[in-house]
Amino acid sequence: MRILVTGHDGYIGKVLMPMLHEYRHDIVGIDMHFYRDRTDSASVDRYRMIECDIRDVEPHHLTGYDAVINLAALSNDPVGNINAKVTDEINHIGAARLARVARDAGVSRFIQMSTCSVYGEAASTLVDESTPLNPVTPYASAKAAAERTIARLANDNFSPVFLRCATAYGPSPHFRGDIVVNNFIGWALVTGEIRIMSDGTAWRPIIHVKDIASAVIAVLHASRDEIHNRSFNIGRNDDNYRVSDIAECVASSLTGTTIRYTSESGRDRRSYRVDFSLFQQTFPEYTPRRSLVDSIPLITEYIKTDCEVHSGFFTSRYLRLERIQELLAAGHLDNELRWITRTAS
Repeated sequence: MRILVTGHDGYIGKVLMPMLHEYRHDIVGIDMHFYRDRTDSASVDRYRMIECDIRDVEPHHLTGYDAVINLAALSNDPVGNINAKVTDEINHIGAARLARVARDAGVSRFIQMSTCSVYGEAASTLVDESTPLNPVTPYASAKAAAERTIARLANDNFSPVFLRCATAYGPSPHFRGDIVVNNFIGWALVTGEIRIMSDGTAWRPIIHVKDIASAVIAVLHASRDEIHNRSFNIGRNDDNYRVSDIAECVASSLTGTTIRYTSESGRDRRSYRVDFSLFQQTFPEYTPRRSLVDSIPLITEYIKTDCEVHSGFFTSRYLRLERIQELLAAGHLDNELRWITRTAS
């Protein structure tokens, strides 16, 4: 297949692209390259890369492709809160425009990466794909809106599918230290302490980044009838945790770690327990199998043996919000989060 992957240079993309390469697909990546100084030369040998904002994609970018995988987004709630308008322009309007251009260019399959945070404040019940969405942040609201808008584009020749992923964790060539499991392990290793800014009672399902990539491959290779205009929750039923439980798991694995509740954020309204059965029933061979308990030692070893991660864990190299703020302050990005200069590094 000939596949275009937007956001290919991000946390999930850097795990997914080599897996697509193993299937011998012809792949091209489009990305804003906020971390262009970390792009490895091996990637250049395996696939072509285009620097482009998804808000600016034109038909010629998409002609001749069998599928588009849209990973591009302002990637979580703290980043999405920088500017709610820009978050909607990228995560909703930009994604929908990308899908429309893809459909008009003859692309038959469109994989839209969404999030379980579209369920918002729903901890009192176990939610599934039929549950009404209740987003409570600009990031989640934009993702929910993108699903609704793109779904209306479906026709006999264009099949969108929506993957509502649990919160990712695990190693990646573009490692992130600002997502809950990675953050807790990094804090424990660097400071001996895990800080929880809320009261820790919110429910948060989690999933290993490699299992997300496997889910993408599952729907990419599936029959049209299996995926056409459907949404799937991506995660493991066993990995619905309270934030405090994740901290306890990490602390019990790393001897001497203490947990401190700062309570500066109060109760976190983003709280949802998710039923992941539909995806597992539809694609049993791709059922996520990596558990939190088994993964903590592997992530710990990854951080400990990667000197840059260990020494720079609290820097913009591993924190998306800090990176964007750094580029804004340096005058490399404008307020719409578009490049002003081409020399940022």
